[in-house]
Amino acid sequence: MKNKRMVYAASPPEKKRLYDHEFSDEVTSYYDQFPIPPDISLAVCQEWGLRHHLNGNFVITIDIVPFSSKNNTGWSESIKCDKEVIEKISSDQLKVFSRFEERLLIEKLSSERYGLPWKPVTSNQISENRFRNLEWMYAGNNATDNERKVIGKYFELFLKEREIFHESPKLLAFHKALSEKMQLPLDSMKRIFSLLCWRKVIVFNYEKILTPRCLIEGNMFDFNMEAFDRCVQTESCKSMKQYRL
Repeated sequence: MKNKRMVYAASPPEKKRLYDHEFSDEVTSYYDQFPIPPDISLAVCQEWGLRHHLNGNFVITIDIVPFSSKNNTGWSESIKCDKEVIEKISSDQLKVFSRFEERLLIEKLSSERYGLPWKPVTSNQISENRFRNLEWMYAGNNATDNERKVIGKYFELFLKEREIFHESPKLLAFHKALSEKMQLPLDSMKRIFSLLCWRKVIVFNYEKILTPRCLIEGNMFDFNMEAFDRCVQTESCKSMKQYRL
């Protein structure tokens, strides 16, 4: 089970990476701002002639330590650096570094000594379209208790409504029809829909722009019935307070 929680990030690249880890089937858990053991970072600094962080000015941490579900292995990631910085600190030749580059180098070397491969992440590794989709899908986790309880009914009616459209239906038309049948406001329908997308019950091309307000053709969606069964079981056995990400 993933180590889920609400996502907070200091910068857009960090937010992109956190959402991507939350949505990934390969990542079982991750830890943001994972502290580097001082004895390891100190040994690295002494070996490389770098300034250590125990001067009271700042603390060195690794941005993210994710763990994979496939073989239960972990790796560390930095999402602060661009391509030029990565190339400079990855060189085997000792150079004169700026304090920022020096801190990243301590992070890299300490992570590797700690037994975790260090994988720098640049901001362009996740497309803007995918990020925008993940952002609104993740917002579905703010659904209320009542909205979560009617997920099964919503999905059942969603499939039936989709079948009766002879022409390419629009997503907004779905929501209006379902909101009348279920007597729920349109905003509730959008939250339920985005939550089901986040749970991968309703799937689509995540690299294309899709938001609940877009007039999207209904035939763009596929449905994962296995994911739906898991979603219903999870939502029915946990309260909002217990389950909110």
